[in-house]
Amino acid sequence: MWADELCKRGTIKIGWTPCTIRQRVNITRCYRCLDFGHKRWECQGVDNTNTCLKCGKSDHRAKECTEESFCVICKKPGHRADQTRCPHYRKLISEKTKELTRMKEGTSMGLERKPTRSSSRRDSTTSDQDGAPKGPAERKVQQQHEDIAGKSA
Repeated sequence: MWADELCKRGTIKIGWTPCTIRQRVNITRCYRCLDFGHKRWECQGVDNTNTCLKCGKSDHRAKECTEESFCVICKKPGHRADQTRCPHYRKLISEKTKELTRMKEGTSMGLERKPTRSSSRRDSTTSDQDGAPKGPAERKVQQQHEDIAGKSA
């Protein structure tokens, strides 16, 4: 909760320096197929465990690689498969950030409150003059008020 408040504020002062605060977005990565969004034991993709992370070939490891960088995830040259410069990775981060923002604003479909069975029941004995349902706590408070009013009369 405290971290959420700091993220809402957006900045914090450390000493005399104002620092920007933002929520960290984590994307799960599979080290079997090298793609994102799932873990190794859930993987349905191609086994790339012996694939070089730098060039995408399978005859050597990234440590010994002398080839040009090529990403096996987005199939584009210029970066390794394990770098955050990957356009596919950046797109996932962007989508996740938007999702978190929607959730904080309460506009996510997952945050809609569904009525429970007990709250959807309308019973004349558990509602006030307006017909609004009363929960156990409201009934208890009303009973206490009636008890106090009965003693003072």
